Amino acid sequence: MANNIAEKNAGFKTDTNIAAIIDKEGNVKEYPLMSKRELAGIILDKVQNLL
Repeated sequence: MANNIAEKNAGFKTDTNIAAIIDKEGNVKEYPLMSKRELAGIILDKVQNLL
């Protein structure tokens, strides 16, 4: 996963983030500005699908 901390309302000292998830084949799925809690749910769902 990667995020651009230079984007407004993303990164540190905020409750929101913008991120991209890169899979092992190099496919990139970009996610718009959303709460960090919502993004964490997406990440956990992806991890669960890998197990």
